[in-house]
Amino acid sequence: MENPFEILSDKLDRIEIMLSELKRNISQASGDSPLPIEILNTDQAAKFLSIAKPTLYGYTSHSKIPCYKTGKRIYFKKSELLEWISKNKVKTTEEIEQEVSNLLLRKRRK
Repeated sequence: MENPFEILSDKLDRIEIMLSELKRNISQASGDSPLPIEILNTDQAAKFLSIAKPTLYGYTSHSKIPCYKTGKRIYFKKSELLEWISKNKVKTTEEIEQEVSNLLLRKRRK
């Protein structure tokens, strides 16, 4: 019968290897950025949003996009950018027609 401590040690070694590989993959995906994945710099945010950096700077200077400034550096939270994109959804014709129908029904009830 194997020593239970050896089994645990082997499993911990495998977990450490998997975590190291995961960390390396994350680092490569984010361009070896020292920033956490949730936080994006201007290059990463522009790439994430598929817009030019000058467009991004225009949005930040007119406070049209959520951002954080420390000195001359600007940072973005990925989750806030996703939320910002969602808020700017263009309604479909069907959604607009449904809203109009709902408004007309409310006016008739009054």
